[in-house]
Amino acid sequence: MISFSFYLPPREYIYRPFCKRCGIRLDINWEKRKPRYSCLDCSRKFNNERCNKQYWKGRIRQKRSHLTEEQRRELARLNFKKRYYREINAEGDFSLEEWNTKLEEYNYRCAYCGQGLSSNTITIDHVIPLSRGGSNYIDNLVPACRLCNSKKHNKTAEEYLLYLQK
Repeated sequence: MISFSFYLPPREYIYRPFCKRCGIRLDINWEKRKPRYSCLDCSRKFNNERCNKQYWKGRIRQKRSHLTEEQRRELARLNFKKRYYREINAEGDFSLEEWNTKLEEYNYRCAYCGQGLSSNTITIDHVIPLSRGGSNYIDNLVPACRLCNSKKHNKTAEEYLLYLQK
């Protein structure tokens, strides 16, 4: 029987017995069971720094410190919707400024029933639905109340207005 052990590197190189952060020698027996590249103390420090919620909250607040709380919520809602549109491969994109301009065009009212909209009742509606080949460009978007948007479902704007007249 031929042994191929001479092709393998020494065990120290396989298991890396030294911590890559502080240089302390690691326990070889522990390494055989579950290989590690840093000692437990360094791992805990690194994980605590990365998992510190206050650290990440501070980073997010720094990026959006000029926005009010309501603007942050609106931005989060828009980002959630835009991510959904990307997942279904909708063509086009829009920004928060474009959406705010569109809201001002409609005087913060529903495009279908004319009801005044608040940050809780406003929804983004597609004139030509995405399921029918509509795009996600700002020209295809209008503000709508939750009730109209859910009633409209996948009808075009013209079909929905005819449906309301019946």
